[in-house]
Amino acid sequence: MFGPVYKRKEGEIQPGINLHVFNLVLRLPFIHYRFEWPDYVQGLLLCAVCLGIIPVLQEYLGMPFEIAITIVIMNGFLYTWHAHLGDPVVPGWITPAIPLLLLWLGEFPNDTAERMHALIAFEFELGLLTFLLGATGLAKRVVDLVPDALKSGILIGAGIAAVRLVFNTGGNFDKYPFTIAIAVGFAFYCSFSNHFKSIMNKNKVFQIISDLGLLPAMVLAVIIAPLVGELPWPTIEMGFTHPHFIEVFTQWSPFAERIGFPGMTYYIQAAPLVIATYVVLFGELIQADA
Repeated sequence: MFGPVYKRKEGEIQPGINLHVFNLVLRLPFIHYRFEWPDYVQGLLLCAVCLGIIPVLQEYLGMPFEIAITIVIMNGFLYTWHAHLGDPVVPGWITPAIPLLLLWLGEFPNDTAERMHALIAFEFELGLLTFLLGATGLAKRVVDLVPDALKSGILIGAGIAAVRLVFNTGGNFDKYPFTIAIAVGFAFYCSFSNHFKSIMNKNKVFQIISDLGLLPAMVLAVIIAPLVGELPWPTIEMGFTHPHFIEVFTQWSPFAERIGFPGMTYYIQAAPLVIATYVVLFGELIQADA
């Protein structure tokens, strides 16, 4: 049971210690899976994408930088448990739903407690729904009940919401037009261009750029913004970040006195967005299963 066993037999679950719950297995590093340099390097670089949520948390919830980065650290740590529990899929954000959620949070007063209540209600309701539908096997039936026209509207609406967040009057495009235009154009080229796909197959560097997803466009934006004078050059300080785990739970969670648990009204208001987000999530689950 504790000898190195790396390869999964065809049709069986991942190698590991069977926990006998939901087909979960406990997978231990170096025993049930090897250290892989390509995975390590890609994970090390792509963790920068998670850091992109820090300014969002600061803007929409009024979080200090130290609290926001602590939440990112906790988020990244929980990501690793998918692999440790036998899930071969790398987890991530429900990215298309983020603009929908941000626009919904923007409808609440610019007050930390109000928006935290809305976010807590949404996250708790989505997590509970996902668990119940996944554990009971009812997920496909529930999604099938949603008309195709409504599913299409949700997916298109998520795209429109993302565009609105950037291009609305007074939005980020008004502040950083050259940076956004160049970085978005580069991201579109890498993601959708047939020309890029043709040269990617012939060049190792372009293949690496493609594997890194949105990260190259983000790095390009960091360089372009100071060059065109839209942002100052970043100040780089070497050192270790001190996580504020205690403050997260005592000041920024439902257990904090100044936050508390949301009332039933927030759960009712969040319900339509939860259903819409689950429709988006279910599409990603089908892709992951394939």
